[in-house]
Amino acid sequence: MLIIKNQQGYAMLLLMVVISFTVLLGSAALSIATENKKADVLGQQQLQCYYVAASGLEHALARATTELNTAQDKLYGMSSGTPLNDYALGAVAGGIYRVSVERIGSREYKFKSVGTLGNNSKYLEAVIQLNNDMDFSRGIWVGGNLMNSDNLWEQLITINSDVTVKGYTNLSGIIINGNLHSDSFVRLRGVKVKGTLTSATSYVDVDNGLLVDRDSGDIIAAGDVTMKGSSGNIISGGLVTVGKDSPGNQSSAGHITSKNGAVINNSNVKNISTEGNITVLSSTVGEILTNGTANIQRSNTSTISARAGISITGISNINGNLYSAEDISAHTTTVQQNVLGNSVFLDDTEVKGYVFAKSGLVQKDNGAVVRGILPPDLTYQYEDYFIYENQNRNISPQVPSFINNFEWYRQHTPEEQIIRLKPGDWEIEINDDPANDKYNLSNMSGVYIIESDYHRPTVHISGRYRGNLVIVVDGDIYVQGDLQPESSTDSIALIANGDVVLGNVGNLLNPYNIRALIYANNNMSIYGAKITGALIVNGDLNILALHIFNYHTDLVNLPFFNKTKPPFTVIRKEKYAVMREES
Repeated sequence: MLIIKNQQGYAMLLLMVVISFTVLLGSAALSIATENKKADVLGQQQLQCYYVAASGLEHALARATTELNTAQDKLYGMSSGTPLNDYALGAVAGGIYRVSVERIGSREYKFKSVGTLGNNSKYLEAVIQLNNDMDFSRGIWVGGNLMNSDNLWEQLITINSDVTVKGYTNLSGIIINGNLHSDSFVRLRGVKVKGTLTSATSYVDVDNGLLVDRDSGDIIAAGDVTMKGSSGNIISGGLVTVGKDSPGNQSSAGHITSKNGAVINNSNVKNISTEGNITVLSSTVGEILTNGTANIQRSNTSTISARAGISITGISNINGNLYSAEDISAHTTTVQQNVLGNSVFLDDTEVKGYVFAKSGLVQKDNGAVVRGILPPDLTYQYEDYFIYENQNRNISPQVPSFINNFEWYRQHTPEEQIIRLKPGDWEIEINDDPANDKYNLSNMSGVYIIESDYHRPTVHISGRYRGNLVIVVDGDIYVQGDLQPESSTDSIALIANGDVVLGNVGNLLNPYNIRALIYANNNMSIYGAKITGALIVNGDLNILALHIFNYHTDLVNLPFFNKTKPPFTVIRKEKYAVMREES
């Protein structure tokens, strides 16, 4: 009996253990289910936060699209150190969003949208870049003529950019580390153009022998080219002349291609192709191909192919063949290979190859020596023919009309930023002097217009600026002091309906540092200055004393946007629902 009773006790204990375990297991399952449900709810809230943030981002970008084409634009004038914290606010899907904007470059802005739902916050970012239609300039653009008629600096001027000139170019003592394009003629003295030198409609006259480093780039001209010094290839729609430079040194050039022939004197040229006649005097030239005649005197050349005949005098050496459809004559000459022409006249000349005369006439005088004479019945037909192709069709573009569209600027300028001068105010000073509380440069941003109903005003500008700033003057602008940004992302544009003067003739040895895009609707004169940015002149540009010019694309930053395309491009944006906790 006692044993039976103990077994019943064990059974009861076992039953209690099973019941307890079952209850515990059920509680755990219920707890897990509850937590899973909470996690699902939290996940849905987090996903909703993302969509709330995305809605805020789209709202902000839509607002930016509208504002960048109106006078109510807050983005253009803001500085990099002052973000807009509440650029866009709103509520959607039970949550709220707040969008801030930070300027991170001269044309780049970062939008940060924070979406909040309950105790959850997530954010998304997008970076935009303002579109720009001013990249055509690439440095200096002149609507009139470019000159330095009186170089007061008396040392080499350095321009690190391309230069485009609608009129003529007349320069001395300048190094251009870029391309020089002139619609009209180009006259250069002691000027090195590292890129391509082009005259779209006229001639080029270059003497760069005054430079220690004379090597220049290619030359392309619709008309004649005269080159003294050193250049790359030359393409001319006229006559090419290469001769000694001013100090009397030999000149050098690459391949010459011309319409009306070439004259080479005391120079080294790689080779020549032309429709016209060629004269080579005391020079070294590679291969020659001409539809005209080749006149060689006291020179060394490679193979010569001249349809209208070849004449060689003086002690010369031909390291190749002589070909012509007409007569060939050579005096005191050594020809390393063959001579083939209509009739051949050799005087005190050695031909190390064979001679062929289509007419059958081979005349040898004064000990002329040939390897052999080919019979006249040999089949020979001169076929070389050169056709010059016009490569000067590219007339430079007109300056975009918006840059001097002053009515456009008025439409984009708030009324409080239009400065109308009184009858007695002929000129004003804009600077960063704290005492100048009326026209303080450091407090200005966006677009400003300065005008007068009574006369053409003159505005003097200097100091440090911040943000994006455009100053439009219905008159003249003088920059006779440093003009620099607070930070590298700041930019300024000076637009003058009249003339622009940069630097001061009395301060040549201590040049002003000017960092800006500058436009003159009339003429521009440059004195002692170091300029970074872009120069655009509707009239003439006279460089009297410029130490150095550097093109800087970030300063080409006018608030103009083509209505046929968006005002900006999104260059980085969250594409997927990447969850980020707001810190």
